[in-house]
Amino acid sequence: ISFWFSIGIQWDLSLDLNAMICKAKRGFNNPFFMEIFIIAAWGIWKQRNRSIFDNKVPGISSWKRVLAKDIILHLPRIKAELHPLVFSWIDPI
Repeated sequence: ISFWFSIGIQWDLSLDLNAMICKAKRGFNNPFFMEIFIIAAWGIWKQRNRSIFDNKVPGISSWKRVLAKDIILHLPRIKAELHPLVFSWIDPI
């Protein structure tokens, strides 16, 4: 949960999955929530695998660094007019 909170996504675990995602999307306040959500979830999965298979300690800082790089790699999947907003979102993380 702290990984998600660090990028401004908050989960209400009392809701079913669909309602939880919809509520998190509303709270995120950016039009590229799904892109961030998918890329971030994949990054958490990769952190988990590194922890299990390579004995690496997962950390928010390294995850956020890789997340920023992965988002930039996926910019073609995000509408071009949103790119400046994405960059301004990535900058502080």
